[in-house]
Amino acid sequence: MTKYLLPITLTLVNLTTLTQPTIAQIIPDGTTSTTITPEPTLDRISGQPLSPNATNLFHSFREFSIPPGHTAQFELPNDTITTILTRITGTEPSQIDGTLTVEGTADLFFLNPNGIRFGQDSRVTIGGDLILTTADRIQFGDNLSFSATDTTTNPALLSILVPTGLQFGENPGPIVNQSRSPGLPPFVTNTDGKPIGITVAPDQALLVLGGDITLEGVASPRSMAPWN
Repeated sequence: MTKYLLPITLTLVNLTTLTQPTIAQIIPDGTTSTTITPEPTLDRISGQPLSPNATNLFHSFREFSIPPGHTAQFELPNDTITTILTRITGTEPSQIDGTLTVEGTADLFFLNPNGIRFGQDSRVTIGGDLILTTADRIQFGDNLSFSATDTTTNPALLSILVPTGLQFGENPGPIVNQSRSPGLPPFVTNTDGKPIGITVAPDQALLVLGGDITLEGVASPRSMAPWN
């Protein structure tokens, strides 16, 4: 599985600089095949590969936020998909107060130039690599990109290419993690009894790349909660 070796900058910021959406919601923008299947406390997010041998799966949203007690799960259409690339093209930051997870062991790129904020009871469990970023776009070869600010590139052209980097705008949004798991027992749990915090499987990468980055109440950026 491809690893993405990118620098991480940690800077303390005023949490009020990241505006919280008034209503948490997940709304596709219609530029990809993204489909939401809602259940009482679960949104299943699915899509279709853009070529028979595609290894990348693309999702595009106008807004993406998860309320407390709710789960958003990215699902895989087949076993050939190794990377899920997600962009938010609207103007609101993402407020994650519930659970974000991915089916299987696919890597997840989560890109919102406006900002990403994880609340105190948020929970993220990923079986592959997790890249959280407020960059404007994910770069590929041949000067192609999957962009949150320019959606004219057909993602089908990127379906088998390996991401090569990130491109930031002039004012990338902040990333704030307020989840309270300390990284060592005893673990803090949410109302469902699950350990809160951002988690990837053993030997997988967790990268946080943005403007100002705040990581509160954790032992280290790499180990934020137990994997289970």
